[in-house]
Amino acid sequence: MHKYFSIPILLISSIPVLAQVKDTLPVVTDTAAAKQLRTVTVTADRLGHIRQQPLSVSVIDVKKFHTRSTNAVDILGTVSGVRVRQQGGLGSNSNISLNGIAGKQVRYFLDGIPLEFMGSALAMNNIPSVIIDRMEVYKGVVPVSLGADALGGAVQLVSRRDYPNYLDASYQLGSFHTHKAGINGRHTWNDKYFVSLSSFYNFSKNDYKIDVEIPNQYGNPVGARVKRFHDDFNSFRANAEVGIIKQRWADLFSITLNTASVDKDVQHNLIMTQPYGAAQIKSDNKAVHLKWISDSLVKHTRLNFFAGYNDERSQVIDTTLNAYTWDGKIANRRSYGGEFSTIQTNLKLHTRQFLSRFNASYSKDHINSLNLNIVYGYFTRNGKDDYAVDYYGENIYANATTLKKLTAGLGYERFFQTLNLTAISSAKFFLFDAGGYSLVNNSVMPTNQSRNRFGFSEALKWQPIAPLIVKASYEYATRIPDAEELFGDFSLIKQNATLKPETSHNLNLGVSYNKPVWSGELNAFYRRTDDIIYLQIAQYTAQYQNLLKSAIAGLEASFLVRPAEGWAVTVNGTYQDIRNKTGAQYPSSPESKYYNDRLPNIPYLFGNAEINWRAKADKYNNIFQCWANGSYVHEFYLYWASDGNPDLKATIPSQYLQYMGASYVVSKIKTTVTGEIHNLFDEKAFDNFNVQRPGRSFHIKLNFLIR
Repeated sequence: MHKYFSIPILLISSIPVLAQVKDTLPVVTDTAAAKQLRTVTVTADRLGHIRQQPLSVSVIDVKKFHTRSTNAVDILGTVSGVRVRQQGGLGSNSNISLNGIAGKQVRYFLDGIPLEFMGSALAMNNIPSVIIDRMEVYKGVVPVSLGADALGGAVQLVSRRDYPNYLDASYQLGSFHTHKAGINGRHTWNDKYFVSLSSFYNFSKNDYKIDVEIPNQYGNPVGARVKRFHDDFNSFRANAEVGIIKQRWADLFSITLNTASVDKDVQHNLIMTQPYGAAQIKSDNKAVHLKWISDSLVKHTRLNFFAGYNDERSQVIDTTLNAYTWDGKIANRRSYGGEFSTIQTNLKLHTRQFLSRFNASYSKDHINSLNLNIVYGYFTRNGKDDYAVDYYGENIYANATTLKKLTAGLGYERFFQTLNLTAISSAKFFLFDAGGYSLVNNSVMPTNQSRNRFGFSEALKWQPIAPLIVKASYEYATRIPDAEELFGDFSLIKQNATLKPETSHNLNLGVSYNKPVWSGELNAFYRRTDDIIYLQIAQYTAQYQNLLKSAIAGLEASFLVRPAEGWAVTVNGTYQDIRNKTGAQYPSSPESKYYNDRLPNIPYLFGNAEINWRAKADKYNNIFQCWANGSYVHEFYLYWASDGNPDLKATIPSQYLQYMGASYVVSKIKTTVTGEIHNLFDEKAFDNFNVQRPGRSFHIKLNFLIR
């Protein structure tokens, strides 16, 4: 199997440098009109060419969020068909559902590079909006240029490069002892050299109030409302890039250095039934990236190359013998074990990752184009834990876990002028080799699996009249399990090195109509998935497992109207029916008795609405803006619907949360002041596995921009 992984190494050695998207041009994803766009983007809608490609895609202009107290995951939650669920407050794990495809089945990218490669400090729930220019949400077919093994959706974040010279600094203060700060900037000189900086810092105690039960003096549980006492979160990232632009041999060549760290307390188990008072997870990341792009080295061809290396050292600390109650008091002392494991843990892990991406797009005219993309990734991790040595008699974590992945894709786009029809055909190849171990009767058993898969897709766009666009697409998709699913997180999630890749048949059909005053969009989707990977929750730990079959059908709709100058109203809604299709033909599967049940703990009806008003600039060029939005999620079962008494079943109740905000731009001192209220009416909100979310919170943000 290792012979296959020599292919990308040979490719890298034969090319002097690699590339990413040219910062002075728009990102063009598998479009035959690439050459045209290079000459018309000065006056064209900077986002319109992405929205009008045959793929089902939503594009969000993130610039309007730069002065708000939102991060990337908050913005993503406003998109139709998308539902974001978090494990708590700032820094908590998030689960994102996109047309019924959820969690790791959706892939995330920053400028075409998988976000998982960037380290834990750059997770979707930590990324501030101020470093992002736009967000592209692909529903169904994922473009070849991203090189993703996604099951039916991907999110692409495009970095902010709006000014050749600028400095943007911000500071935000919020409830629950929350502080966020960021400094971002870019300087170009001689129209040839540039240096850029992107950095942010997040901190929160996350000490919001929750409703729990605490034993009284007789040991009986009594309802109480207390503050979370062990949920501090720190994250920091600094990214410095230096490079050359507009040269004969390279339109862009740069080297990037970044450093990042995360320090997070663990407050409770995954289903919030057991409080923790001392467990922590820490990580420190160092990385170097190389980028190169050329539009002129090969005629009619754009060449992109990226290569990067990440070195991360992390620590899982679970050493206390104390048992805590929800008010932070020590209830008793255990004789052995940690808070979330049967033995104490002080595990120090060392993770190394290498990633290379090569992309070539050829377009001689606006009729036909080809796109080739090859991504190779290598992941390895080992570590040491003295407590484990004492318990097992050996350092089991010295056994390295490795994951090698190769993804290759070829896309062909053509335009049928007489029909005003555009089509994209693509084929993909996936190959992975995973090596690790399982614990059987406290003994290390080596595991290894190697698999390959093929995928293909077809996407069509028909535009009979200028305002009307009809889209249809089909994809046979594959997703390879990632390192956490295979090897666990060495704390709350156990390893399962025998997981199989997921496969899915994806169908999308959509229609949109766009006018200056209003626009609307309606999309239908259907997914038929095999070997779906889901997180099976237990009292103290969890494990990713394969569910044999599932089916997803749904509708999403969005509507935008501008009733008057300065006003905008947006409404969207989604219905998704996700059913277990593992039946009696699989008698050994525990899921077979739940045939045709809706999958538990997944919302099936939800929507968003927002009203925005922007006043005209006054004589000093100052601008006032305000907005109000709401988010609704219908109630759903936490466990399988056919289990237990319907009247007594664990249900996550319906939720309707409101948010309000206002900002004022003081032009003379180039400063924006923003105030926001989240969860306006202090509703009790639940999300992942019935974990209680924060109540009402207040936020104020100062933003200073020089350009």
